[in-house]
Amino acid sequence: MGIRFCSCRQAYCKDNVQCYEDLPGSVGIHHAKYKDSPFSAFKIVSTMNEPETKMKHSRSADNVAQIGRKHKHKKRKKSDSKKRKLVAKVSYSSSSGSSDFRPRAATDELLDRKRMRPYILYKEGLAKQSDGTPHSVHYITSEMMLEMDIEGHSAILTQPFRLNHILSRVPPRYQWMRWRETYSLLNDGSSMSTLFARTKGVEQSMMIIQDQSDHVFGAFLDCPIDENRRHYGGSADCFVFRFESGKRDYSIFEYHNTMHYDQPYYLRCTFDGITVGAGECPAIYIEHDLLMGTTKRCDTFCSEPLSPRNVFQIKNLEIWYPSFE
Repeated sequence: MGIRFCSCRQAYCKDNVQCYEDLPGSVGIHHAKYKDSPFSAFKIVSTMNEPETKMKHSRSADNVAQIGRKHKHKKRKKSDSKKRKLVAKVSYSSSSGSSDFRPRAATDELLDRKRMRPYILYKEGLAKQSDGTPHSVHYITSEMMLEMDIEGHSAILTQPFRLNHILSRVPPRYQWMRWRETYSLLNDGSSMSTLFARTKGVEQSMMIIQDQSDHVFGAFLDCPIDENRRHYGGSADCFVFRFESGKRDYSIFEYHNTMHYDQPYYLRCTFDGITVGAGECPAIYIEHDLLMGTTKRCDTFCSEPLSPRNVFQIKNLEIWYPSFE
């Protein structure tokens, strides 16, 4: 069934450990490393206890005038040229295959971003043994959530802490940028033309979907949502996700590319619909009216259906993007 590893070198059987709350307290303070056995994680679960209060440094429109101005004022003095130098440094630090499993102190120092609260991070993937054969790896550690620079608020993730959490899961080179909402189904209407117009020029985006049963899921996309994108685009940085809430905590399940295909099947757009994942069994397919969608088990991301219903009604759809400004 697989073993979950911690840096204390103790092993916990998956059959006996069903919930993260059941893990020994020592797991939360360890930072496991696989220097001699890097692996590619296709499933990542980050679990966070629900905060008792809202984020002190939320970027919602209602409280932006009242929060941590001194902290942000220092960062916003940086010129665009200095920011672009940071992009190169952070991009380099995230380009190697093992970057996901190295301490992020260097990147965090560059970002000068406040660390918030720790959360449990579970990764499942494959590693190669000495003879080259793959074996399953289950990996547990803890990470500190970064405080993101967010302008505005989400009508889907109404708790700013959750919006900050999913945006902090993007590749490091986008974590220091300011995130804004560019499209909302409730505010801008269910028009594919409007969606394409609102996302014109957007290179990276976080798509957040809320279905009729209030399940929340979506995708991070690192290529434009363009009506002319009849052929698939994107890179291995793309991933799909879903939220799962408990009584005292919530989890974000991420599913990443498994490189099973000769060509990357990440994003395809036409006026007929938006497809995330391989066309026959997409992780997400949004119909032309933006009111109905489909989710299936997808080999592109090795993902489960992101909603309990394979065919779902869309209650709301938001697209957020990072910028230098």
